[in-house]
Amino acid sequence: MAIVLIAIGLLFTGVDFMVGSGISYPDFIQPTGLYHGIDIHPRIQQYVTQNILGHNLQVDILPDVIGCLLVLIGAFMFVKHNKKFWFGALLAILAGGCSVALRVIPFYVNGGALILSALSLYFLAFVFEIWMEYIMIYVTVNVSDDMANVSTNRRMQFGWWVTVFARIFIFLLTFVGIGSVRHVYEAVVLLFTVFYLYQLVQTRTGPVQHRPGFRQRQSFAAGKYHSLQVLPVGRHQLRRVLFVPVNRQRHGIKGLPGAA
Repeated sequence: MAIVLIAIGLLFTGVDFMVGSGISYPDFIQPTGLYHGIDIHPRIQQYVTQNILGHNLQVDILPDVIGCLLVLIGAFMFVKHNKKFWFGALLAILAGGCSVALRVIPFYVNGGALILSALSLYFLAFVFEIWMEYIMIYVTVNVSDDMANVSTNRRMQFGWWVTVFARIFIFLLTFVGIGSVRHVYEAVVLLFTVFYLYQLVQTRTGPVQHRPGFRQRQSFAAGKYHSLQVLPVGRHQLRRVLFVPVNRQRHGIKGLPGAA
């Protein structure tokens, strides 16, 4: 269930479909002179007010804040497997907060403060979102990266990195207002997001359950798993336990166990 929640959350954060709400922002008051010693070029002001914010409140059909909430719930359910999910949960909170603040801040500040605040939130929301997804993807790989999941995890990582590079271009193209080219990258993001999330969901069955000849049993070492492989050899069966403990010295184990 945690994997499904995280996958849905990553879909919401990774894919954006912005529509106008009909709620107009207050008229922008152009700053005169320096703002706290910073000269804000008129072109930058235009990029922020027209391309990033727009004249009306923009609403995402797949809200990032909902996606961050789902990721947050999934991370809390997974934290018993890996404590790094706590950090992913924190990044989800920060990403969701920046996303909401970016859309409502024009109602509260104006002039130079609006330009600098919107630029900062636009950048931070993007960074926290990518960082959060990185933690969720790679910590999930660490939890599930057993023999039966290796290829699935590699495909998932490949698909996610494609979306990252495409979203960097979307980030820049949105800033300068080149919408026609941006739509191409948005289609790439949608396609590869669905691809890597499908791979992510496939890991929920566990490391070795779906592979013939394998069964899974819980290890005493910090919740890790043994992979028990039964291989027929003539009239006999060779039973081999593949086990790598989290910390061999901590548990007093030297080397790998031999075949039994």
